[in-house]
Amino acid sequence: MSRRAELRRQQKAASKPKVAVYHFTVEELQEHDQQVRRAFMMQAEQEWKRVDRERDAIARKVVQEEWDKRKAFFESHDEEERMQLVLSLLLALSCRVLIEKFHWKPVRQDRRKTRTEKFAEWLAEEIGKITTDENKDIREYCDETERKYNVRFKFGEAEEE
Repeated sequence: MSRRAELRRQQKAASKPKVAVYHFTVEELQEHDQQVRRAFMMQAEQEWKRVDRERDAIARKVVQEEWDKRKAFFESHDEEERMQLVLSLLLALSCRVLIEKFHWKPVRQDRRKTRTEKFAEWLAEEIGKITTDENKDIREYCDETERKYNVRFKFGEAEEE
């Protein structure tokens, strides 16, 4: 064999990447798999915690913004306007309960009055009577309603039976 051929073979062998051969036992491979799984779980857990912190921060920000809007809304109105807002909420709540829980029909668009619309009008009329008459005492009105119809709403007091 010539010296030249030998040099070419050596150059060719040197230009090829060397292949490393490792010998692992089954236990070593299982341990490696466990390490990879643990590393993945730790990374995933850190990512979940980061996402949770971001979500909580966003939720706190949204709640605070909404609170600030509502606070500003009520602070920007005088007492009479606030009372009208509360009464409109009372009307809306009453109608919603009648429609959703008692299956009354919603107000129709075709000008035929439903019981819900009549109820809302009568309720608004009754509230108007109470709020426009400065001599009318709301507590007296509630007592009279209890005497006549045995209906009374008490907030903050536990019912004793």
